[in-house]
Amino acid sequence: MPELRPKIVVVSPNFALDNVVAVAHITAGAILRASSEHVSGGGKGVNVARALRSYGEEAEVFGIVAGAVGTSIRKLIEDEGLKIRVVEVSGESRIATIIVQADDSEKALVINGPGPALLTGQWDAYRDLVITALGAASPEAVICTGSLPPTVAADGYNDILDYARELGAYTVVDASGDILAAALETSPCLVKVNLDEATKALRHAAGPRTVSSVADALDGLQQLGAESAIVTLGKDGAAASHGGSRKAGHVDGVSVVHTTGAGDAFLAGFLRGHLRGNDFFDAFGDALAAGSASCETQEPGRLDVARAAELRSTLQTRVL
Repeated sequence: MPELRPKIVVVSPNFALDNVVAVAHITAGAILRASSEHVSGGGKGVNVARALRSYGEEAEVFGIVAGAVGTSIRKLIEDEGLKIRVVEVSGESRIATIIVQADDSEKALVINGPGPALLTGQWDAYRDLVITALGAASPEAVICTGSLPPTVAADGYNDILDYARELGAYTVVDASGDILAAALETSPCLVKVNLDEATKALRHAAGPRTVSSVADALDGLQQLGAESAIVTLGKDGAAASHGGSRKAGHVDGVSVVHTTGAGDAFLAGFLRGHLRGNDFFDAFGDALAAGSASCETQEPGRLDVARAAELRSTLQTRVL
């Protein structure tokens, strides 16, 4: 039987070993003892694939691994049954330490390692692996998400995004800083970022969150090239702009454990709905439910589909 071609390809080079620990209180200078700990293979792209798997959707994730940590990451991801392709390099893959305060989920500390510094030609090998796979598979959607290894130029995603558009794929960018600014030059179909990431990429002045600042962020992302834009707003939900319309939305009744990976589950929820032919703003509602459901679990990107459906029923939207 021929191998099924992936409908969704996720380009997320900076794989990580996620270590989520819960403590009673986060106190500077103290020796903290964890009440629970969960270790998993991670990185934003892996979280997206994990959330899609919860819905029964498959994605193929392309990453880079290095050293003993990279070996552990690869095994953990493959043991889950997620489909990955990796380039092995020298150095050591990064560790992401996520410390959650048990009595206040908003008081979390996330420490992201940088990832391995690539030698000459190693990024080219990774990029060529992805582009060759895209040509063979012609996927419906290509997502470029997360940070790039330290020695890779900010426009590292651009060749991949340009080629994916040539193939007719729905291209998505979820990145920050100079990487986001560079990727906007490819006119991606969708940019999904949080408000802080949008503000910094657009060089907008930091300030209190207002309806105007959110609308300005959406408009700015589209003016720089995004066909559609979504800006997530933490506990206040998210806002989206598509086809000349802007809407904001949120769901109610979320019992937050921690929020790491919620944005990735949000993106997975959107993609599932969008690729099934749902209206953009219907898929936006699916995304809000998926991201919120993920907040109720300990593992980044994991979600309970039944719980997501419950939260979807509480969706409230308004014109922005």
